[in-house]
Amino acid sequence: FLKRLPGSREITYSTLLGYDRLAHIIETGSCLQRKALLSSLCKLSLPSWGKHDVSTQLQDNHVEALICLLRMVHMYRDYILTEWYIVLGTFTELSYLSVASPKLSDEGYKGAVGVTS
Repeated sequence: FLKRLPGSREITYSTLLGYDRLAHIIETGSCLQRKALLSSLCKLSLPSWGKHDVSTQLQDNHVEALICLLRMVHMYRDYILTEWYIVLGTFTELSYLSVASPKLSDEGYKGAVGVTS
């Protein structure tokens, strides 16, 4: 839903709350479950997954998904194991994007700047 309705704050909040509730899978789940959860959240953090398109712009839902991802990485860093390449690949793709995006609200911009500092 986040890819189709990125402007809906309620859908974004509900979706990321679901990810927060599923975060324990990183610690207790199988490798496949952990990979699926992290891959899905990494994809939500990027405007275009795997395309290295610098013309795409961050939106609020991308920043909020990235903050959720960072929270999980911080809490479960010892359990991510072989899935670090997914997370680091996401950070690499994000490094090509401009934080200054006209599609970001003031709150989204502050969140993006907070992540980069």
